[in-house]
Amino acid sequence: MDKNRKDSKFKRDGREILTNFLDMQYFGEISIGTPSQTFQVIFDTGSADFWIPSSKCHNSYCTLHKTFNHSASTTFRPSNYIVSFRYLISDVKGFVGQDVVSIGGIAVYKQIFSEIFQLSWSNSRRKTRFHAFDGLVGLAYRELSVIDANTVFDNMIYQKSVDQPIFSFYFRRGSTYPGGELILGGIDKSYIEGPITYIPVIKQAYWQIKLDLDRKEGDNVRLCNRDCSAIIDTGTSMIIGPTEQVDRIHQEIHAVNLDELMDSRIDCNVVDSLPVINFRFNGKDFPLLPKHYIWRVNLLLKLTLCISGLYSLSMRHSVWILGDLFLANYYTIFDKGRNRVGLANVIDMEKENI
Repeated sequence: MDKNRKDSKFKRDGREILTNFLDMQYFGEISIGTPSQTFQVIFDTGSADFWIPSSKCHNSYCTLHKTFNHSASTTFRPSNYIVSFRYLISDVKGFVGQDVVSIGGIAVYKQIFSEIFQLSWSNSRRKTRFHAFDGLVGLAYRELSVIDANTVFDNMIYQKSVDQPIFSFYFRRGSTYPGGELILGGIDKSYIEGPITYIPVIKQAYWQIKLDLDRKEGDNVRLCNRDCSAIIDTGTSMIIGPTEQVDRIHQEIHAVNLDELMDSRIDCNVVDSLPVINFRFNGKDFPLLPKHYIWRVNLLLKLTLCISGLYSLSMRHSVWILGDLFLANYYTIFDKGRNRVGLANVIDMEKENI
């Protein structure tokens, strides 16, 4: 292992060190404009647009975060276009402009993004989950872009700023900083243990891949009956699945429904005895142990709640959204050149540091 990686100040071009917020969000620093203004952002493979709070925004979210003052940037170019984005639990609205953006030491010129002046939540109790980062950088396919603009990584490819049309993520569970890395333009095999399994992208919009039909084996729970797929989404904390399958899993693990903020509670004393959840891609199993799909939330008075990281969503098709709870267990590769996703086991960092 590279000894320099232990130094939290170690940075190289094309490498973005991430901060881990409670094993629920992984974000990194970017800069925008001339002179540069810095922000903490989620790098989101589940969307394709880029937004940051505007200095003209005065709601509660913007007052708690850094905002972009385009008047202070000599390289900013405005437009008359106003845009709205809708996510699973939030809506944002802003105006579009372009400027120079730097990520992991790589400068991207004339990058189109949105300055947000309005943000709202479908459930106000969820808003505290968003307070750890300022904005969002979409890394899905342009097909998903509301403003029909190239993503930052697309522009890196077109401006020949990266060696390969590949980016990859390593998320480190339990470590605040460094909480992982985003590698732009390649793969860091020192994070990987064993072979890489590649799965073709079904449609170039989301990073969506085919989920194999599963079989009932041992203590594994059933996830897919037919025509199933999974969206690999670094911008989502949890694992989201079809209502029928998630409800069946919750019944099997004896989860108790709570409110909309924390859907299902589990007895912490039985977590280790819960079944394995197994996702199967291209003939290879990618299991999740109970400790990986159950959140332990430490409260006051030394109390601990155990909350299921699985959430349900009504869908016409059998689609799973695999967020950070899943991705923290695997090194994930997004190959734009060959339109495929790669998954591999990650090394045990604790053993590496001994």
